[in-house]
Amino acid sequence: MTNAPIVGHWSCDLLTERVEWDEGVYDLFGLPRGVPLDRATAIRRYDRPSLIAMECLRTQAILDKSGFTLDVRITTVSGEPRVIRIVAAVESEGGKAVRLAGTKTIVTD
Repeated sequence: MTNAPIVGHWSCDLLTERVEWDEGVYDLFGLPRGVPLDRATAIRRYDRPSLIAMECLRTQAILDKSGFTLDVRITTVSGEPRVIRIVAAVESEGGKAVRLAGTKTIVTD
């Protein structure tokens, strides 16, 4: 168990699906910092029920230009199960959703 929660900031360009993470998110997933990312690589770490719930909330948030908070189960690269809390908000330009951004925080180790 970690002494302090790991918190990271992330964003996802909705046109390209390009993902940007700070060091904290790399640590949450157990990935070496700076490894090139894409959304498909990241979501492979989620368990199926968590992925389904996240995709539903993500789609609705994009349509509504809103946000969501969800606890999901992931497996780190080293095989550790974790629960992380995703807080997401939609960023819009000209009335169109263009980016999701937010935080990911470890809830349990």
